[in-house]
Amino acid sequence: MDVFGRYYFFNDNKFNLFGELGLGYGHTKDINDNKFNGINVGLAPGVNYFVSEHFALEATFGILGYTSAKPDIEGVDNESTDSFQFSLNMSDINLGLIYRF
Repeated sequence: MDVFGRYYFFNDNKFNLFGELGLGYGHTKDINDNKFNGINVGLAPGVNYFVSEHFALEATFGILGYTSAKPDIEGVDNESTDSFQFSLNMSDINLGLIYRF
C-alpha cells in the first residue's frame, strides 16, 4: 500500500515544479509461510507540463529515501534491514501522464 502527497512550488497554467513525499507499507508471506514486513519513505522532485486543459506529462527524478524490512520468522534473529538512498542521477527518472479534473 502506498500513499503520497505533493507540494507545488511554481504553478502556472502549463508548467509546474513540485516535491513529492511518498510512504509505503508492505507485508508478504513466502511459500514456506515466512512473513516479512517493510516500510519505505521517499522524497522526490518533479515537473509536469500540461499539453491540454486536462492532460499533463510529468517526470520525477532522483530520490531521498529510507527503507526498513523485517522478517517475522520463528526461531530466527528478526533484526530489521535498514537502508538510506540519495540519488540525483538521470537513471532514476520516472515518467507519467496525469489527468486533472
